[in-house]
Amino acid sequence: MSDLTRVLCVDDLPDFIELHRFQIERRCQNVRVSGVQTVQAAIDRIHSQKVDCVIADYQLSGETGLDLYDRIHDEYPDLPFYVFSTHRNLSVGVDGLDTESVYSKNDIPDVYDRLADDIEQTVVGVNEAHI
Repeated sequence: MSDLTRVLCVDDLPDFIELHRFQIERRCQNVRVSGVQTVQAAIDRIHSQKVDCVIADYQLSGETGLDLYDRIHDEYPDLPFYVFSTHRNLSVGVDGLDTESVYSKNDIPDVYDRLADDIEQTVVGVNEAHI
């Protein structure tokens, strides 16, 4: 694959952005993770740079990852979107986002194997098909 897959991580805690970056990049070749700390910064990044996938913390300062999903989904309906939460049984009531797109922070580091598989299947696989 010639292009990098660009994953945007949205978390108001920089340490979690770095943890997600490290864990995902070590499991997925040709994937690069960058991070922002607010919903607005994520929206700005998505509008200004190529983003192939979004991973958002559920609880952000003043907003949630689901708020971000609501704000970008109409414009980018095919953009893969994953949510991290400390709540194991987060009931997702957002159209288009199913419970398989929700990952528990309580399962770190094991959750990264599943997330890496999902990124490779949904994002990297689609990008390779377009080469």
